[in-house]
Amino acid sequence: GAYIGNIRGMIRMALSSFATQGGPHFTPAAFAEALNTSLCQDILKEQFAMNLIFLDPLQDLVTYLSCGFDALLHLPQEAAKTRRLTAPNPMLGVDSTTKFVETKDNWNQGDVLILHSLAGKTEGAAYEAILMAALEENPLLSAQRQAEAILKKVSAIPSCNQLLFPKALISVQRIT
Repeated sequence: GAYIGNIRGMIRMALSSFATQGGPHFTPAAFAEALNTSLCQDILKEQFAMNLIFLDPLQDLVTYLSCGFDALLHLPQEAAKTRRLTAPNPMLGVDSTTKFVETKDNWNQGDVLILHSLAGKTEGAAYEAILMAALEENPLLSAQRQAEAILKKVSAIPSCNQLLFPKALISVQRIT
C-alpha cells in the first residue's frame, strides 16, 4: 500500500506541473521523465512499469509510451491488418538520465486500440499472433465484443492459465 500511495503522490505532483499557468505543454515523454526523476530521487528506490496512451481527437492522434511493457495494438477501421505501436523504454525509477521515447499514429473514427498484459515479452510471438488473429477476425465488432472475443480465444490456450502475472485487456474504439 505504501508504494502505491507514494507513486500516486508523485503522479499528482508531475501532472500538476503541467497544469500550472505557463507550464510546459503535456507530452507523455515529458510526464514520464518528470515521474522518473521523482522515483530516482526517492529513498524507497522503487521501480514501476507503465503504459501511457494519450488520445488527441482534435488532431486525430494517439501517442503511446511504454516503460517495461509491450506494444499497443492499433486496428484502423480502413485497414485489414493490425499495427503494433511500440515505444520501448526502461521501467520508471531505473536511471534518472533516461530520455523517454514515444510513438504517434493517426487515430480516426472507427479505429480500435488494444492494450493488454496477455503476452509479456518472455512469452514470445505465440500470444501476440493469437491476439492479432482474434482482432482481425472480428473487425466490425464493438470494442467490448472484440475484447471478449480476444479473451475467449486466448483463454482456450492451456498455457494461458499458467501465466503468473495479472491478465488485463483494455479496448478503446473511437466512435466520433
